[in-house]
Amino acid sequence: MKKLILSLILVALIGTVAYLTLDRQQASQAQALAQSEPQPTVLADPHVIVEGKVVPVASAELRFTSAGVIRELLVKEGDKVTANTPLARLDTRELALRVAQAQAQLDQAKAQDIVLETGAAPEEIAVAKAQVARSLAQLRAVGGDVTTNDLAAAKARQDQARAHLAQLVAGPTTPDRQVAQAQFDQANTVAAATRDSLSVAKTHAQADMEKAANDLRDKQDAYNQIYWDNQRASAQLAKAPADIQQQAKDREAAALRAMQNAQHDLEQARVGYQNAQQAEVSGIDQAQAGVREAQANLDKLMAGADADQLANARAEVAQAEANYAKMVGDQRAGNVGAAQAESDISQAELTHLTAGPRTIDLAAAQANVAIADVALKQAQLALTQATLVAPMNGTVVLMNLKVGEAAGPTDVAAVVADLTQWQIETTDLTELKVAKIQEQAPATITFDALPQVTLDGTVSHIKQRGENLQGDISYVAIIIPRKLDPQLRWNMTASVSIQAK
Repeated sequence: MKKLILSLILVALIGTVAYLTLDRQQASQAQALAQSEPQPTVLADPHVIVEGKVVPVASAELRFTSAGVIRELLVKEGDKVTANTPLARLDTRELALRVAQAQAQLDQAKAQDIVLETGAAPEEIAVAKAQVARSLAQLRAVGGDVTTNDLAAAKARQDQARAHLAQLVAGPTTPDRQVAQAQFDQANTVAAATRDSLSVAKTHAQADMEKAANDLRDKQDAYNQIYWDNQRASAQLAKAPADIQQQAKDREAAALRAMQNAQHDLEQARVGYQNAQQAEVSGIDQAQAGVREAQANLDKLMAGADADQLANARAEVAQAEANYAKMVGDQRAGNVGAAQAESDISQAELTHLTAGPRTIDLAAAQANVAIADVALKQAQLALTQATLVAPMNGTVVLMNLKVGEAAGPTDVAAVVADLTQWQIETTDLTELKVAKIQEQAPATITFDALPQVTLDGTVSHIKQRGENLQGDISYVAIIIPRKLDPQLRWNMTASVSIQAK
């Protein structure tokens, strides 16, 4: 019995081994057969599909640089204009008066500079010579009686004249030099601080403008998303209850308002940046003028008294001493001294008139001319900017002005665009898509509003910098159609199929 059981177990083991061996052989054969059969090839999509919009190749939003009242409109919407064509004009009467005033101030500064350079007129020299002759005749003049008050006044004038002469001979005092140097240093400090603060203000304005541009793109994407969601669901919405339909419309309208507000904010930020740039230029010019004025004052102080000033001061001393001597000493000697002093003064005046101008005085006069010239140019620029002009050849697509109403730098006054050349600007070119295309790649363009129109085009440019739009990096590509269709309109939605690399 035991032998029978062992025999059965042995037979079972042999059968199991044989079964497992056969199964492995069959599996190996199946695997080899599967590897020898050709595998299906998965082909990549040869095109990249993106959304875009129709925009002019060239367009410009125009604003006045300063606030004012519209005096006249020179064009209307739909008119074709050429570059530098006047479009609208503010009331310029006050600006014209400012130009006239600045011109008069410049003429005055130039006249003063010319007078200084040419010296005294012949008539003035003739008068000075007559004064010299008269003073010589007064050498024999006889003085009158002297009172106590006269004596005190003469003594005071003598002391004052001597002190003035001593001050001129000694030159500027240390406190005077320190004050002039401090004013010059302060002018330099103010100029540097002005330059730095205006540069910071310009940088902040630029950052605000870039922030507003990013916000606008976010609002545009949000609106496009809602708009196309509603378009794709239009059939279902038509069957939906009225309140559901209204909610969809309200969401789309709210997104549109948000996008329009973002556009307005961007324009305000752009105007702020332009004003900051202009303020930087004007502020630096004004600060540098202060530095030049302080430098001129310091140079004039350090130059000290000239020969004419010393001669006048000595003449004043001589006259004061002569007057005092006349009152306390010999009458004749006093009269002679006074007459001699008068003669010295007259001679000094004549010397002053016949001498040429000092270099420092010429520099100050020329600085005044330069300041007046800058003021005139600023007034002329303001008058010129009161006329809105077309920056290029094109069509007036928007004229947002009325005669008699106020206009300012925050409002778009007009829009001019070249409607003869269109291009497609992408709105959803992600970083995954942009890696698959290249410039000069052929493209096919279709339009939601024009289903019968299909245009061939070429990718002319892909912007290098992507923008973060709701967590996705998006790039802008420009597609130029090879030919144009007269039915194209600004901001029409387009679908572009671009041939991949």
